Amino acid sequence: MSLLIQINSCRRQHETTIAISQPRMKIYFQSRSNVRRFIDDVNEQRDAYRMQQIEVLGIVASKMRNNQQALKYSLPRSIENVEQNYGFPVLESIILKWTETSAGLQNTRTSGNLQIPEPISVLESCPTSKAAAEFRSLAAKVLQLTNF
Repeated sequence: MSLLIQINSCRRQHETTIAISQPRMKIYFQSRSNVRRFIDDVNEQRDAYRMQQIEVLGIVASKMRNNQQALKYSLPRSIENVEQNYGFPVLESIILKWTETSAGLQNTRTSGNLQIPEPISVLESCPTSKAAAEFRSLAAKVLQLTNF
């Protein structure tokens, strides 16, 4: 079974959503408390219907610059900030800023005179790239965390 099929199956079974955002952006830090409140509100409603609680598996450090200085100094500070100030775990998987990551977003199809965006996954557009390997690593970690 392919990794994408496994992840989709896991997502359906566990009602899982994976959101990726930039950890170093100030707005992202400000929004984490909103995410925490949102999850608490949703869980309160889910309790009323005797549904399973939403669980945050972790935050993914993404779009990090792929130079050693950023990884050595900025990333550890960002991780510490997330864990201490927002109470979210940070996953070990890191998605660096690669050109290949956005290559699939450039994909279009022609319909008459229109160019219609038709994005594809980095796993399809550049399957042997470092970016694809990072996303495979993230997918494997999610599968491991959900005991799938």
